Amino acid sequence: MAGIATFDQGNGIAHSGGAYLVLVTTLLLAAASLFLALYQHKRKWLRVVLAVLVLFDLLGTAFAAYFLETPILVGSMAFGLVGWIVYILSNPSQNNFLLASSRSNR
Repeated sequence: MAGIATFDQGNGIAHSGGAYLVLVTTLLLAAASLFLALYQHKRKWLRVVLAVLVLFDLLGTAFAAYFLETPILVGSMAFGLVGWIVYILSNPSQNNFLLASSRSNR
């Protein structure tokens, strides 16, 4: 969605600095989220730092998308915030789908 907003000529924000910033932060957000989801048993300090940075990225991207008048991206960041809260409140060592499926295959 950020890519469409960045390069779509009909929206008034195409090729602007703010649109590029939102695109880059959205890509960084996706990379950090994938890292947190796939590498849950890495060092705790790294997971904490990334979780805090993901929160800042979600809030900052939603704020920038609001000023760029891109409501679908604001909604996506709100949905991401719900996912972040679920991640923070869940215990990755218990009820983990990836761990449960790997244990059942042994």
